[in-house]
Amino acid sequence: MPDLRVLIVSPNAFARAGLSSLLAGMPGMTVVASGAPAEAASLAGQVLPDLALMDAGAGEPEDLDRIARLSIAQPDLPIVALADDLTGLQQALVFGASALLPTGVDPQTLAAALLQATSLSFLVVAGQIGVQLDLIRPAAYAALVAAGLLSVLLFPLTALTLLRDAEAL
Repeated sequence: MPDLRVLIVSPNAFARAGLSSLLAGMPGMTVVASGAPAEAASLAGQVLPDLALMDAGAGEPEDLDRIARLSIAQPDLPIVALADDLTGLQQALVFGASALLPTGVDPQTLAAALLQATSLSFLVVAGQIGVQLDLIRPAAYAALVAAGLLSVLLFPLTALTLLRDAEAL
């Protein structure tokens, strides 16, 4: 299986360097580029990543606007947003994020979330091909996509609940 190609986006050069270093140490992950939000859409068009890992900061309007601009410019690119607080995390979904995590997430959860964020598009394409070749019924395809959507929505919420519970201890 080829490595997951990741574009890292943050207004902070130190954050970009830290995330690049973290992902470089993970098997199956390759950082193909990193840059500031202003250059994110252009970089994504040049390096064709599988997903973008984006620093959503404190969830301020300008942070969320960055997610929306990248989502509009690259509509097929899954965006995993890292945010400082849960309010920013919830709003990031509305602005185009595919998955959401707090900035202090551990490496294992981050890796799982990155892989999860790319799985839905694979399910959609594989299902469409299966329907066109009469290998899968449209109802089964719809159920498969629904299950994929549900997992993309439930994974971040479950992870956030577990993180909150762990922080409370």
